Amino acid sequence: MPNDSFPLGQPGFVSDPIDRAAHLRTSDDKLFALEGHRDARAYVIHRDSLVMARDADGLRALLTLDEARKFGANPGTIFLGLRDGAAVFGMGISPAAAEDLLSRPDVGVENLRAVAARGTVAARELSTIAMAKSLVGWHQRHGFCANCGVRTKMAEGGWKRTCPSCKAEHFPR
Repeated sequence: MPNDSFPLGQPGFVSDPIDRAAHLRTSDDKLFALEGHRDARAYVIHRDSLVMARDADGLRALLTLDEARKFGANPGTIFLGLRDGAAVFGMGISPAAAEDLLSRPDVGVENLRAVAARGTVAARELSTIAMAKSLVGWHQRHGFCANCGVRTKMAEGGWKRTCPSCKAEHFPR
């Protein structure tokens, strides 16, 4: 029986079908292999919006990495974890690339709150999409060392940034 207290039928962000697989984050070779696998997928985030493919069945949030790159997603994917054994990544996209997508009939760029409220994606995907948004946004805002001001580098599958100068490590909150 549906619960009218929750627009999605259940509380949002309570289920996460992702195995975060933290043990894989420290191996660049393993991450590159996962990224190169044909089953790898990505959520593409632009500010507070989600980039989705539009196909015969409607909007689809989980894109192949080729689709994400063709839409203009930035290289430097963030490893979110494994879903049913396949790697799932988060990717950002530049404002110019996102703007170019707005007029395309094969793409939907929608505000994340609207996506959640309308049920555009399954409720079980929301926590993973929120994780992607959080990490992509953190990387976009924290590209320089708070200690010495030098540009930092993404590390451990996007869950850390390191400073090549003072060796400081920075983590998302």
